[in-house]
Amino acid sequence: MTVLPSLVVYWRMDGGDDKFTVPPLEDILKYPPYPAYVNLLAGRLERFPETGNVGIYVPPEIVKPLKDGVGKKLQDEGIKVVLSIFSYDGGKGEDKEKRAVGWSTLTTDDNAYLVNQIRELQDRKGSYQIDGIDIDDEYGPVGEPKNFYFAVRATRELFPDLVISQPVWAPDITKYKEYPDLARLMTYCATMSYGNKSQYIIKEVQDFNDLGIPMQKLYAGVYPGPIFPDAKSCRRKPPITDCDGKICKEAETNPPQAWTSIEVSKEVAEWTKTKGADGKPNCAGVMIFSYSTDTVEYASCPIKSGWPNKDDHAWQTAITSVLTAK
Repeated sequence: MTVLPSLVVYWRMDGGDDKFTVPPLEDILKYPPYPAYVNLLAGRLERFPETGNVGIYVPPEIVKPLKDGVGKKLQDEGIKVVLSIFSYDGGKGEDKEKRAVGWSTLTTDDNAYLVNQIRELQDRKGSYQIDGIDIDDEYGPVGEPKNFYFAVRATRELFPDLVISQPVWAPDITKYKEYPDLARLMTYCATMSYGNKSQYIIKEVQDFNDLGIPMQKLYAGVYPGPIFPDAKSCRRKPPITDCDGKICKEAETNPPQAWTSIEVSKEVAEWTKTKGADGKPNCAGVMIFSYSTDTVEYASCPIKSGWPNKDDHAWQTAITSVLTAK
């Protein structure tokens, strides 16, 4: 089956605050051409109070499809399976501060334990057999850029062929300014400021390119959500009881949110594939956050129910049609 080399999709394991139904991971194979990368959202770092060591927690919603061989099915079609790994605020309880750990707080000793955990996740004889990690430094304690850099470098030195990616936005600028070598260590980065203005999404890509990340490693992020053709933005605030069919009532009072319409997503896709003066595409392609929110039941106002639906994944279908057009 044809692999689309210029698409990254995130698969959310749960319905988030909106509690929408998440499509099974295997359903990705129903929508060719396939993405190059599927990022599983998400595992997390965790410090174990008993030993002080850092490990990687993988929730059962991700463990099950991997152990059932779904990851292998994706890989057989040329898709790279990547585990997103959050920082961790420690959760609840008296051990919260002891459990908390961030990608920017890791020490040299922490990195030694961490790479062993990554080895187990990558092991081709094990249950997970992932192709890489997606480093998400949004949550948990805030540390120093140098700690982030040395964690990535320690991982890359041990695993030269491992996929290492990062969703990037404004707080990550300092990391790449202070440690330009990060760009070399990363397999790819995807912008995640989103929004419903193609020029803003494109500028975010260009800004990170200015920091030294090659365009060939940058994906422009879009966020499927309840935005209608004549609406600038639409913010659902559950429970939604009525809708005029075009724009959620809440959009009249709430500020613009992160969602990206299909029309704007197509504009971004067209820009990514347009060749510059060097004859190469403007950037690596498009990142969709997420496959699980690209559904009728999530991207509707009011929210709908029922799965599957033939009209689901309209964003992915629209984007791939642009990317694959001659």
